[in-house]
Amino acid sequence: MRNPTVILVLPCSVGETEKRQAFHAQTCDAGEFQCGNGECVPEAKKCDRKYDCRDGTDETSCDYFVAAQKAHHDSHTAQQPTLPAPAHQDYEDGECSDQEFRCPYLVELKCFHYEKLCDGVDDCGDGSDEINCESGSADERVAQPNPPDHRGNCGSGQFQCRSGDCIEESLKCNRKYDCTDGSDETECDYYKAAMNRHHPNSVQHEARPAQPANEEARRRTDDLQRREQELRRREEEERRREGEERRREQTESQREQENSRREEQRRIEEDLRRRQHEDRQRHEAEQRADAQRREDEKRRTQAEGPAKEVRFSGEHDIDGPPEDYEDAGCLEHEFMCHTGECIDKRRLCDTRIDCLDGSDEENCQETRLDEPIRQHPAAPAPPARPEHQQPAPTVQRGIFRNVTGCNGV
Repeated sequence: MRNPTVILVLPCSVGETEKRQAFHAQTCDAGEFQCGNGECVPEAKKCDRKYDCRDGTDETSCDYFVAAQKAHHDSHTAQQPTLPAPAHQDYEDGECSDQEFRCPYLVELKCFHYEKLCDGVDDCGDGSDEINCESGSADERVAQPNPPDHRGNCGSGQFQCRSGDCIEESLKCNRKYDCTDGSDETECDYYKAAMNRHHPNSVQHEARPAQPANEEARRRTDDLQRREQELRRREEEERRREGEERRREQTESQREQENSRREEQRRIEEDLRRRQHEDRQRHEAEQRADAQRREDEKRRTQAEGPAKEVRFSGEHDIDGPPEDYEDAGCLEHEFMCHTGECIDKRRLCDTRIDCLDGSDEENCQETRLDEPIRQHPAAPAPPARPEHQQPAPTVQRGIFRNVTGCNGV
C-alpha cells in the first residue's frame, strides 16, 4: 500500500458552495489570511490550533497538522499503532471507550463523549470536533464526491476511504478516525445524530463576511437600542409635559394671587373714597348749618335793632318781686318774664336763658312758638322809695324795652 498524500476533505452544502464562490471573488486586506473558501481572517489566527476559517484551511497547511496526519496514518498502515503515553491514567490501554470520540489530529490521546461533537465547544483544542458543522443536514455534510486519485480497488474485508485509502472494515464506526479524511466515521449513525443535535450557528467565527447569527444578533441589538431610544424619548416627552403643566399651574396660581391682590386693593380704595365722600358731605352740611345760623342771627339782630340801656326810676328795680311792679305790660310780640322784663317771643325755648330768672326756658316741651303765650298777671307796683334810696341801675342779661319807670317818669 502506497503512502498517500495527506488530504483534508471538508464537505459543504450547495448554499455553502455558492458562498465559497462568492468569497473567492474578494481580496483580503493586509494582515489577513485568505481561507480556501475565500473568507478572510486575521493573520495571527493562522496555525493557532483553532479553526477560524470555516473550511479549516487556516490550520490544514500548518506543520503540526501535517505531521499529526502523517503519524496517524503510518500507525494504522503498520497495523501496530504506537501511541504516546495517555494523557490520563483512565486510558491504560491507549484506546477510547465505545462511547467516546478521539481527537483525530492530536499526537496525544484525548477522548470525549461523542455527544460533544459539534456542540459549539472546541473540546479537542484544534477544532477537529467541530469541523463540517456549519450548516445542512448530516447527510449533506458527509456526502461528497470522491477525489480524482480514488482507485476503488480495496480488498475484501476492507473499507475504502473517500481519499482512496483502504482500512480494515472493523475500524469503521469505531469512533476513531482511521481514514485520513475521517470518512470512516462521518457516515456512521452516531456521528449523524451528533451533527443533527448541533445548532447550525453555534460555532462563532471571526471570518468575513458576517454570519447570519451575527446579523440576527445585530438586528436584535438594533431593535433593543431603538426600543430604548423610544423609551427615553417618551420619558423625556413625559418630563417635558409635566414641566409645562407645573409651569402653567404656577402661572395660573400667580395670576389668581395677583387678581386677589388687585381686588383687595380696589375694595380698600373704594372704601377710602366712600369715607372721604361721607366726611366731605358731613363737613359741608356742618358748614351750611353754621352759615344758616349766622344768617339767622344776623337777620334777628337787624330786626330787633340795637339793644337799649335799661334804666329804672324811683324805687322800682328789677330785683324786686313781681307783685311789687306796676303792670307796665309787654308788646304783642313780646313775652313777659316772671321778673317782669319783656323779651321777644322768638327767644322762647331757644336753649338760651334770656329772662333773668330763666322763665323763658321753662316748660319748653309744652310750649310752642306758634301757640299763644300765657302771660303772667301784672304784678302790683312796689311802694315808692325816696329818691335818695333808689339803688344804682344794674344791667341784666337780656334785652329790655326802654322803660323809664313804672310811673311813666
